[in-house]
Amino acid sequence: MSVARFTSHAARTTASVLAFTLLASSHARAQTQLVADQPQTPATTTTLQPGTIALDGERRHVTKLDLFYLREVAGAPPLADILAGTVELAEVNGAWTPPYEGLPTQQVALRDIGTIGPQYLHDSTLSIISRAVADRIKQLGIIGVYAEPDTTQFRLSETGIIDARAATDTSLRIGIALGFVQNIRTIAQGERIDPQSAENNPIHAWIHTHSPLSTTHPHAIDRIALDDYLFRINRHPSRQVDAAAAPTGDDSGATNIDFLVAEARPWTAFVQATRDGRRDDDEWRYLFGFTHNQLTNHDDILAFTYRTSLDNVNTLQASYDRPIDDARRLRAKVQGSYYAYTSADVGQSGATFEGDGWNTSAELTFNFYQNADLFIDAIAGARVDKIRVDNQFADVSADETITVAYIGARLEQYRAASATSASIMLEFSIDGLDGESVDTLGRFNADENWATIKLDASHSFSLDSLFDRSISQFTLPTHELALTSKAQLSLGSRLAPNYQDVIGGLYTVRGYPESIVAGDNSFAASIEYRLHLPRSFTAREEPGSLFGNPFRWRPQYPAGPIDWDLIFRSFLDVGYASQVDRESFERDNTLIGAGVGLEFVLVRHAVMRLDYGWALSEVEDGAGNAIVDVGDNQWHFVATFIF
Repeated sequence: MSVARFTSHAARTTASVLAFTLLASSHARAQTQLVADQPQTPATTTTLQPGTIALDGERRHVTKLDLFYLREVAGAPPLADILAGTVELAEVNGAWTPPYEGLPTQQVALRDIGTIGPQYLHDSTLSIISRAVADRIKQLGIIGVYAEPDTTQFRLSETGIIDARAATDTSLRIGIALGFVQNIRTIAQGERIDPQSAENNPIHAWIHTHSPLSTTHPHAIDRIALDDYLFRINRHPSRQVDAAAAPTGDDSGATNIDFLVAEARPWTAFVQATRDGRRDDDEWRYLFGFTHNQLTNHDDILAFTYRTSLDNVNTLQASYDRPIDDARRLRAKVQGSYYAYTSADVGQSGATFEGDGWNTSAELTFNFYQNADLFIDAIAGARVDKIRVDNQFADVSADETITVAYIGARLEQYRAASATSASIMLEFSIDGLDGESVDTLGRFNADENWATIKLDASHSFSLDSLFDRSISQFTLPTHELALTSKAQLSLGSRLAPNYQDVIGGLYTVRGYPESIVAGDNSFAASIEYRLHLPRSFTAREEPGSLFGNPFRWRPQYPAGPIDWDLIFRSFLDVGYASQVDRESFERDNTLIGAGVGLEFVLVRHAVMRLDYGWALSEVEDGAGNAIVDVGDNQWHFVATFIF
């Protein structure tokens, strides 16, 4: 059985690729020679003359194109919509022929065949028109389509095509067979499910139950609805669901649908070491994490992280996230953390206070908009922050409990060649600071209540089409450009240090120490060029090996996947932080950094990244002294090992 792959897109962490077979009905299969024996595209060169019987067969008088369904199924497109499609044809001696190379061609509306232009067509054109009908139906979002001339009008014999129409019949009737779903099953693949229980495993029953496909009555297979469903369920980490369709052979258009559920091991543990260029003694930070993406087999995610400098900084965080509706569009998340920090961690490098605290939050996320692989989620939640500060210099301390609410939206679209994300969040205090302890949290005259807007956006895309326009948008990029930005607007509020935004370091402006400045209002943006070296290698069908195991050092076919990456990058970062009701010892600062970097990726095992940046703008402390000079530099290093 021949299976043709239909590719909608390939996700960053979760792309959707559908595998479909063109569904020929049992009636159609008996007649496939009439259409299938015709070439898929006309020969580009021929020694025979177009428009002759030797090449194109007899001329047939056709004054009208009629379409009909071989079997009625729900959801079939109106015939008028199909007739609005076009077909490319050439006119030779007053008759339509295939669009051979060198002939002037026309895009002819299907409804105009026989009514506008020539009223004759050659036998070779029958297959071209039939395929145009099928292609038009696919454009309308239906898959599993077969079209052929009505066998009561034209049939194939040993001597060629016989015109069996009555002498007064000058119509051309095209019969259309639409596939409909007869059986649906799930097939588990990967590490999560034992192969012995891979078929219709109860864990995957919801995929079948909530799919847009129905077996209760014949219904056309809606590619758009199926695509949308697969895009949505593939948002969950460590899962890729594809759909495969094939005719049953039992009935005209009856189709079996398999949901192929590929899942990696549901849990992941990792260790990360970061050198972030801080100005204090805690330059190295360590992160230990554990995530389980299917804790109770309901797409629920449990995550733990512990971050430490092995001295002053310690953060322990835990979260649990799960869907709470059958369609899995609405998710609830609870989170809690404990942390200990210094003034440098909140951008107060000139101060000398330490703090600790905890927070707990509850959040709802609802996917209210989807357009194929583009999603917009609404987010709402509340958080309780417990903050304790010990200001050693002023010999004062503070202990505050603050309630914060937030509401916003998040946009995501991930493809093989591009990735886009953006969010906007309004955060505001419900029960803010105690007026008596405002100044003891590390900043004078902070507002007791406040509101902020937080913005984030990123977009990365392939540059390969600039060099080769034939490259598909579903191909992983060799040359890539990445744009990122973030901002905080305090809406006129003067914020306590814990709620200011910090700028500087690996994830904002490289070339500066981490969190070198803080502001009530802030902005950071970056433009970065990336070269993925292994993706430029010539494809080789045979994989290599690593430690005795198969390993794809280069693609096995053009634009195919590989098991490692080596990324060269160059970047320009900018940042700005400003103060509301600025005190005499406070500064607004502009940061500009540029540099180069190198990243090594061993898929599913390790990521090591080194960025080296130069400061192109000076940073001053409250007294006006330079704490970063133009030309100062920082190297930023991150190593992550996955288990």
